Amino acid sequence: MITEHDFNIMKAHFTCLMEHNSRDKHLVLTDDIDSLMTCLFLKNRYNIPIGAFFDFRTMVYNPYVFQPWYCDGIRRNHSIFVDCAVVNWEYNVDQHVTCRNIPVSLNVNTGIAIGNNKYISKYAGSTYLTTLIMAGINVNELPENELLFLLLIDSFYAQYYREYNNTWDTWVNLLGCQAMTEIVRAHPKEYFENLQREFKIAGYGDDRKRLGKIWIKDDGHLDSNIDFDGIRNHFGIEIELPDIQFNYAPRRFRRDVNLIKWIDDREKYGKKCRQYRKQLKVVTPEEVATMYTCAMVGTDVIRYSIPEFQDLRVICIDENQSNAKKQIDVINRINNVQDAKIRHCYQDQ
Repeated sequence: MITEHDFNIMKAHFTCLMEHNSRDKHLVLTDDIDSLMTCLFLKNRYNIPIGAFFDFRTMVYNPYVFQPWYCDGIRRNHSIFVDCAVVNWEYNVDQHVTCRNIPVSLNVNTGIAIGNNKYISKYAGSTYLTTLIMAGINVNELPENELLFLLLIDSFYAQYYREYNNTWDTWVNLLGCQAMTEIVRAHPKEYFENLQREFKIAGYGDDRKRLGKIWIKDDGHLDSNIDFDGIRNHFGIEIELPDIQFNYAPRRFRRDVNLIKWIDDREKYGKKCRQYRKQLKVVTPEEVATMYTCAMVGTDVIRYSIPEFQDLRVICIDENQSNAKKQIDVINRINNVQDAKIRHCYQDQ
């Protein structure tokens, strides 16, 4: 877990990234409400346009941000990925725990260990909240309705109700958002869950599709199942999809989910396979080396995207990066025994 000193340094880096040479940068929006709110804030505060949309399978660009006649006549060639852990020296504003070192990520979960109980001590809130704080917004002074909305994004409220290894007080004190504690104390967990479903911020709809998601239509414009009108009327939050046609230079990726380490407990392994509706395996060294994005979604499971074609940029692990080498060594040892185990355990379920 980062210290207050580390977080202050991160704030300084954030200010430098957003204000220094901001005219040559663009934002990359991803597929949920957390990324959308963060992008809208950064666009309005620092005048950095949204230049691409990335749903972890396809990245499509807004062509105008790369043209010399766009706005102030500057080509905005440098990407800032928002709520997305990209492993290739691109800028990231993000809160995911990863299996790779990401040296240019503004992420309070940087350094959280994977594959053990330290994972559950992570900050489990939104990128939007930490972005507001790094930008100098005093969150404690926000109206209660805005604080409530912040608690709903990425289900930050749920960290308060965690029965084991509860780190709520540690994080709200570090981030300076203690006013949120009074709100979560005043309501049961179901109150927040119902609000998320009502305004389609999170959870699942009647069609069993995930709520709070954004996708790209055939014509290049974005669509969503988020209740924008309801959010504006109930919380007083300005929120809308960008009116941009993303139709330039699409890049394709293979998105997958697998294990970062083998699960010896057959019952637990079978439950994970059913949860993700696939026969999970441990990621290979080649997959680790070529990951474009990665994010832990539990102590054992990782989601990742890999470029589909060889002509796309892929990520090579530096031989001098001891942590990456150690991770690959562990995965190699696991892979020697996983094939036989995985077949046997999965079929038993």
